[in-house]
This record gives sequence, structure tokens and C-alpha cells, in this order.
Amino acid sequence: PAALRDRIAARLRGTTWMAAPMMVELAARWIETGVAAELARWQSAELATRQAIVRESLPRRALVSPDTGLGAWLTLPPVWRPANFIAAAAQRNIALTSPEAFQIGDGAAPAAVRLCVGAARRREDLAEAVAELDRLMSNPADLVMDFA
Repeated sequence: PAALRDRIAARLRGTTWMAAPMMVELAARWIETGVAAELARWQSAELATRQAIVRESLPRRALVSPDTGLGAWLTLPPVWRPANFIAAAAQRNIALTSPEAFQIGDGAAPAAVRLCVGAARRREDLAEAVAELDRLMSNPADLVMDFA
């Protein structure tokens, strides 16, 4: 409501005007002691390992991903539409993201889905999910889904 705009704006400025001092101090110490650099190296190495898992299991022609990226784009075979593939993967407890979530403008969305390689708790879980996605991509008969 218009009557509350000024009060809400003041509250937002008061709570988001600056970074919390405790977090700034923690970040500064991590930078000074090298902890931040070590965490960044660890994350890059872990993401590279996870991207390697994805590349080993999926056809290279269907994969677009940077070596240490957080996600991998799967280009789908013509028989699959992204929404149908996402639904079929969800039935297998695999979450994928639609290309529309990343789309700007009115152009056609690519026939692809995004897999977040960092979401799996363990590398083994990622490997199982990727192997299942490979099977799913290769078996268009799985288009028959249970909507009950």
C-alpha cells in the first residue's frame, strides 16, 4: 500500500545498506589467511571432477559445459521436448532446469535442459543421475509417462 512505502523503504535501507560487520570481518580474515583462496581452489577442483563425471557418462555431442562450471547443458535429441524430458527425469528423482528460465526475449528456447552438477550431495549420486539421463535420452519410448 502507498501509505506504507516510505516505512518499508526505510526498513530496507536500514537492513541492506551495508554488509553485516561480522560477515565483513570473517571475509577479510579468510582473504588475509588464505582460507578464501583455498576454498576457491577446492571448489574448482570439485567442479572439475563433477564435470568429468558428466562428460564420461553423456554423449559429448549432447553436452555443453565449462571445465569448472556449476552446470551442464544437455542438448536433447529431436524426439524430446524440454518439458517432457524434465518431467520424465523428475519421475526418476532428477531435477533439471528448463531453458526458459535462462531465456531473455521472445526467441525460441533451445532444445536443451540444464543440469546443476553441484546439487548432488555426493559424486556417486551425480554419476547415477547422469547415467539415468543418458538412458533416458537414448530411449524415447520413455515418453510414456505416468500422470496418475
